[in-house]
Amino acid sequence: MSYDVLKNAINSHNNIVFLSGIGFTRELGIPYYTDADEAYDVEKNYRYSPEDLFSSGFYSTRPELFYRYYRERILHLDKQPNEAYYALVRLEQSGKLKAIVTRSIYGMHRLAGNHNVIELYGNIHRNKCIRCGAEHTAAYIKESRGIPKCMYCQGAIRPEVSFYGDMIDNGRITAAAEAISHADMLIVGGTHLEAYLCERFLQYFHGDELALINTEKNYSDRKATITIYDTVSNVLPLVIP
Repeated sequence: MSYDVLKNAINSHNNIVFLSGIGFTRELGIPYYTDADEAYDVEKNYRYSPEDLFSSGFYSTRPELFYRYYRERILHLDKQPNEAYYALVRLEQSGKLKAIVTRSIYGMHRLAGNHNVIELYGNIHRNKCIRCGAEHTAAYIKESRGIPKCMYCQGAIRPEVSFYGDMIDNGRITAAAEAISHADMLIVGGTHLEAYLCERFLQYFHGDELALINTEKNYSDRKATITIYDTVSNVLPLVIP
């Protein structure tokens, strides 16, 4: 389908929500932690699966190994937003984009400059001392050794992200559902319509335009009114002036 169709649809809608899929993060060179190649390499090097390592149980009982894995495989602090992320900033500044809903924990949308971002699983750039509540940067965690301690009280620091198996914060789910329920256009980028992100929230969408940008075809694509098979990184800079 022509990119002009998507561009015209964006121009004619004023309450847009963007669902940011894992594929969008992969386009920056950040693997999802359960991707097959990544999972195999992690298990070979750490002798545990990513699901085991990135869990509340591991954080509580084997914090040194947890943080070794977290620093080496999760904290990709050298990665930066690309032009597609900045296109969404422009769309927000125009008043058309009302919210971004994402499963990504890397905070790329906020780094680019978007403000109304609903990060369902939290953000690696927020880390809090469980004793005094002091906040610490991801760089502080990355540069620490062993188990990072609070710089003020030496208490334990916990990344404010949802570990594997954790419940998603109800407030974030409510915020996402509310934003989507008021949208007249929903753009899904970097995932298919049967993925968790869509399956959980499409039920709240009552608008007239559902656009899908994804590299892989899926039987669920027929639900979309606009479908473009390409990377989000290629498409958004072309359809958002």
